[in-house]
Amino acid sequence: MTTDASAQAQVQAQAQTPAPEPAPQTPASTRPGWWRRNALALALAAVLLVATVGITSWKEWSDYFGTRPTQPTTVDVGIAAEFGGASWQLVDVLVGTSDDVEQIPEGTTMILARIKVTPGVTADAAAGAEAAGAAEAAATGSPGCMLRLSEEGSGREWHSAALRPIDYRTTPGYESYCLPGATEPYLLEVPFVVPTGASGELSVVIEVAQLLPRYLRLALPAL
Repeated sequence: MTTDASAQAQVQAQAQTPAPEPAPQTPASTRPGWWRRNALALALAAVLLVATVGITSWKEWSDYFGTRPTQPTTVDVGIAAEFGGASWQLVDVLVGTSDDVEQIPEGTTMILARIKVTPGVTADAAAGAEAAGAAEAAATGSPGCMLRLSEEGSGREWHSAALRPIDYRTTPGYESYCLPGATEPYLLEVPFVVPTGASGELSVVIEVAQLLPRYLRLALPAL
């Protein structure tokens, strides 16, 4: 057999051999996608993320509200109350409008709240809910405090005007701020300048840092 005849025979043999069938392929629509393959891992990651955010947020909110005055103890007019290692009692309130007190702006009223502070803790106070803070305060004498005037209902508040540029002078025998470390009774005279006509129930708010979020409210008589 010639060379040409041999080559022709090989071509004919190859032409008669059936081509191999392609391997079956899974349609794209039936193959599990990336989201499905990783669903469990994604679900666990989402749960961990929510838990982490929840724990962090709760701690931040707890810390925030733990330093805010949110738990009041309200005392009726003229009643003494033990708080923060001392006894607090509203003993007098003086009121004068801008027509009477020339140092204050027109349309305002000055309220002088006079409070008797008696350092010391009784057995009843030491056994109460504020025992830890009261004992700590009493160990170093009368506590330091922050004072402000609050109007029920409206939520309006006013800080002491003792250092405002109104040429106010504290009455001799009185203090305009709490005396940290005092061991003897003393009298506070705290001035507040409020809009004339403030008609809500007013009270003096007393905050002692060691006892937050609890604080004391001394109710004022109707003005």
